[in-house]
Amino acid sequence: MDAAKALARGIAGADSELAAWIAENAASDGLAKWTSTGTQKRVANTLLSVDPDDMGDIGHLVQTLAASVRINTDALRDWLVSRQRSWGTPIPIVHCDSCGPVPVPDDQLPVTHTWTASSTHKAAPGDSDAAACACPKCNGAARRETDTMDTFVDSSWYWLRYLDPHNTSAMASPSCSAQLPVDVYIGGIEHAIMHLLYARFIAKFLAADGVVALERGEPFARLLAQGMVLGTAYRCPDTGKYLAPTEVDTSGEPRVVATGKRAIVSVEKMSKSKHNGVDPMPVFERHGVDATRLYLLYRAAPQDELVWDSAAIVGMERFLARVRTLVDGVCAAGSGGSIASSPPAESGTASSATLAKAMADAREQVTAAMTRFGFPVAVASLIKLSHALADCPPHHAQTRRAVDLLLRLLHPFAPVVTLELAGRLAGAPVTTEQLAWPSAADAAFEVAVQICVVQINGKKAAVMEDVPAVIAHDHAAIQAHVLASPVVAQLLADPATGAQLAPRRVVVAKTGKLVNIVV
Repeated sequence: MDAAKALARGIAGADSELAAWIAENAASDGLAKWTSTGTQKRVANTLLSVDPDDMGDIGHLVQTLAASVRINTDALRDWLVSRQRSWGTPIPIVHCDSCGPVPVPDDQLPVTHTWTASSTHKAAPGDSDAAACACPKCNGAARRETDTMDTFVDSSWYWLRYLDPHNTSAMASPSCSAQLPVDVYIGGIEHAIMHLLYARFIAKFLAADGVVALERGEPFARLLAQGMVLGTAYRCPDTGKYLAPTEVDTSGEPRVVATGKRAIVSVEKMSKSKHNGVDPMPVFERHGVDATRLYLLYRAAPQDELVWDSAAIVGMERFLARVRTLVDGVCAAGSGGSIASSPPAESGTASSATLAKAMADAREQVTAAMTRFGFPVAVASLIKLSHALADCPPHHAQTRRAVDLLLRLLHPFAPVVTLELAGRLAGAPVTTEQLAWPSAADAAFEVAVQICVVQINGKKAAVMEDVPAVIAHDHAAIQAHVLASPVVAQLLADPATGAQLAPRRVVVAKTGKLVNIVV
């Protein structure tokens, strides 16, 4: 019954007489049957899908009404674009006592306002004659609009203007459409629910007007909503007022300095009013810019909330110190210089195989993580590679190549430190361009050998780290290499007689990374 009345109210604007009739007859069994469940929109859909004869005497009337009226439950809010401040974009309207609001003619655009502003940055139309002008329609005395536009008006189409910033005859050339849509839109929650809507609205308008060609009128291919940085806030238990750091004793349990009472502690979005913000300069001076940046990227994914903890930055300082130690070791061993001048990696050693795999894994994992904004995963992979390098001989060319790879992958996260260390490694200053991202096809990082797990009758018996990678897809060559190994020969020896047991079957799997010998 209530749903029937709601339906009547929703369609009153389309046919008030029929809506009133439906409301009066809401007790009808036929109508009540189909309007007693669901929202207004679901009711309308139900009415459209049911045979009118099944709804009693009023069935045909309801069916006709439901088919001709769209019930919209969405709320559309106005966008108030005017602001009372002098530094915004002028609104091209002239106010005339005779003609009313008159648009500024195209040949007089753009409008550049020269009226004064108060110390609060609000326009003061009555304090200056600069707003006085002639009416474009009657040429009589008029006054320019002194309100300015919301800055979101401009930033709602900057994604298009950036592609053609020097065009003086149009917003952008039609050829710019080939570079759209924008790959990713990054913004906080306020942007995701406000600016993004305005930018999409402007984009759809420009697309409909033929200014730009966009599939479905959408300017952005992907949204990344940034998470908030949270800080510890303290409040007075008596008044609920947020306390400044100087008003709280945090040497032990947080207490209000003035009263000695226990402060209310909470973790909230950083705000000046809550006194829980962090001045970055002292943090940079104590820990360094790169360590702080690494902490932010490693602590939480961009879309997640981050609870600030200054004490945790020391972990990233230790990581950078470990990288510095690795570079110092390679330089001291005299294996510096360019990659091109380095001799080939030692391909027959276990450490070479392990390190080559660690290098390949790091390059693959960090590259993949960067494409999906998985910065914590990327930093973790770099830390893992630094640990793999800890026991590698610093005089080996393979070690030098791995350190060089580490610096290249780390450079976007810690540009200051990596530029310094890369210069030491090369023996001369380097630039960001010289620390190019390593490609999968780079021969300097080819895996010369691979690891092979050897099983005897299905049970792990040994791990070989000297299997040439070039024979990975040649099962016969893999089998011959494994059976020729002294380690495998010892495993196949008869414990009683010492005679070699002849394998009944050898199974090579996973492109040579697993060999099962059946005896």
